[in-house]
Amino acid sequence: MKRWMLAAPAALALALGSGARADVTYYFSSPLYQTVTSYTPPCSTGTCTNLPTGAGINGWFRTASPLPPNHLLSDDITPLVTGWSFSNGAIGISGQPARPDIRVHGFKAATDAQGNIVQSVITVSRWVDGAAGPHATDALVDTISANTHGSGSTLLNALCKGTATVGGVGDTCILFAPHANITSQAAYPAGGTWTLDAPRPAFRAAAVSATEGFAGTRVLVFTVTPDKPSATMPMSLDWRTVAGTASAGSDYTAASGTLTWPPGNRDPQHIEITLHGDTAPEADESFTVELSHFVGMAPGATTQATGTILNDDAPGPGPAPPPTVTLGNATLAEGHAGTSLMTFTATLSSTPTAAVTLQWSTANGTATAGSDYTAATGTLQWDAGDDVAKTFTVAIHGDTTAEADEAFTVALSHLAGATAGASTTGTGTIANDDGTPPPAPGGVQPVPTLSGWAVIALSAALALAAALLRRRPA
Repeated sequence: MKRWMLAAPAALALALGSGARADVTYYFSSPLYQTVTSYTPPCSTGTCTNLPTGAGINGWFRTASPLPPNHLLSDDITPLVTGWSFSNGAIGISGQPARPDIRVHGFKAATDAQGNIVQSVITVSRWVDGAAGPHATDALVDTISANTHGSGSTLLNALCKGTATVGGVGDTCILFAPHANITSQAAYPAGGTWTLDAPRPAFRAAAVSATEGFAGTRVLVFTVTPDKPSATMPMSLDWRTVAGTASAGSDYTAASGTLTWPPGNRDPQHIEITLHGDTAPEADESFTVELSHFVGMAPGATTQATGTILNDDAPGPGPAPPPTVTLGNATLAEGHAGTSLMTFTATLSSTPTAAVTLQWSTANGTATAGSDYTAATGTLQWDAGDDVAKTFTVAIHGDTTAEADEAFTVALSHLAGATAGASTTGTGTIANDDGTPPPAPGGVQPVPTLSGWAVIALSAALALAAALLRRRPA
């Protein structure tokens, strides 16, 4: 019974440069073949080879840098590959050296967060006649697939039932069928695995720390070490700092750079970050160092380490409490005409660390706005660091009417940056300066009094009258 196989319909041709770097190698191994059918002798043409039972597909490909983490299967990895080779246990198909009969299609792979291949669909083939083409339908072709999900297969002396241009390369076979008697074929189940053969760098510690100091700078050191060296090619990676609760510039100096290991070397490399000292009590602060752009090596279990800047400044007394505001009383003679100004004074209990503002306004008491004084409102303000007393004035109206002293009040409100002190209400007293006021209607009348000379004169008159009375005859 004939067995048909459709190759992946779209992919790019693999770039094959004879001088390409081969820094990272991915190795593939399939499960063992489930079925094997070899050709029936005699085989007069093509690849007359039996496929061994108990075998499977093995192979590898290389890239100048590891595949990116979380790479999707739908994205072709062809542009990243510098060399490859796959074998079915009997023959191998390789991309190097470049040959005109070699074709690549379906070269795709997906990776996890560490850049390990978790899924692949790869098919390579070669024309049996060794020619570049073009080839006609039913031309003989050998093909090998390296799949992780779904079954894979290999065929020798298969019939090509369809060709297409794939990745700019024409005459690529995309449909294979066994040829009676001369085709050898085998299939394996899903479950192929990939192993990344590349050094992996690791931070010596996932977190390092140092006290900040009181002034100047000091250095926090991160150490990165590969788990093994590269035999023939140099390895490198990039690093950079990333702010966290610590701020670049004020707490540490932002930095970036590259670490490089020559072939055969895996010595520890150091990343030095400058910390800035201060005397401000504060919580411990942290930042991270990130590794990226791996060349000749693959990401390790983690690509980040945390740097913690330990506070070494004793806790302070905390912020100073806001000042209190107190308003004083004021007294002023009213005058006999026109207006005069009564001055009120507001004081702060301490020097403010932020701006202080408030509003003031007058209110009637025994004094009446309009006739005795002019109603008024206003605002007082102190800037941070300013503790000088502030004053404001209220106009008092003069008259010649004898009257009792009169009073009004001034109240403070809308305090900002300060709290109420001993008094936030001041009394303004308008002192009478127009003689004794008349008695109030219905009040007690005052008793007249004699002056000193009147007392003397009255005493003399009384003495004279007494003497005359004594001289009168009986």
